Parts: sequence; C-alpha cells; structure tokens
Amino acid sequence: MSHIAVVDDQASILDALKLVLEDLGHQAVCFSNGRQLFQYLSNQSVDLLILDPHLSGMDGYEIVTKLKQCIPTVLLTAWPHEPLVSNLEEQQGVLDVMVKPVSVPTLKQTVNIHLAEA
Repeated sequence: MSHIAVVDDQASILDALKLVLEDLGHQAVCFSNGRQLFQYLSNQSVDLLILDPHLSGMDGYEIVTKLKQCIPTVLLTAWPHEPLVSNLEEQQGVLDVMVKPVSVPTLKQTVNIHLAEA
C-alpha cells in the first residue's frame, strides 16, 4: 500500500481524492495547506505528493522548493498553462500535472505511473 499526501485548499477536492485513492488501495492523508503538510512530514514519510500549486500562505512553489525533490510530486491545478506551473515543472522537477477536475481513470493512471517510477 502506497502512502500518498494530497494538499489542496478545497475540502471537497480533498474528500473526493481521499475516497478515490483509498478505493484504489492507497493510504491517503490530506492537508489544506503547506504548514500542515510539513508538520506531518516531520514524523512521517510519503511515497507521492499531489499538490495544488495555488495555495494561500505557502504556495506550491515554496512547498516544492522546500522539499528539494525528495518526494515525487504531481500538480493538480485548474490552470495548467500558468507560469507558476511551468516553472515548477521545468525548474523544480515536478513529475506531472493533472488538470482539475481530474477523472478517476486519469488519477489512477498518473498515480500508478509515478509510484512505479519511485
């Protein structure tokens, strides 16, 4: 069973992703901001991070920069062509981008691909 962290500031997205990921056999932990994620990571590890880059407070760029590519990261965004997303992909080693609303087959395929690479 893989351990996946999801960070998004929309509770409905967190609830839906947690349900789908757990139905797919993964353990999912969800956070509404980067501070919560880093508190969790101080005692736990995860195999994959699904991250909304557009968060208030600590945004996706700051989160990915602090992680220093030690956790495989996939972005989940409604704005895949925005410069922030492009910068994260090109400069910070983000593995992939999923577009909101993400379908279950796309989520499953993306997660399986990147967990297999890890």
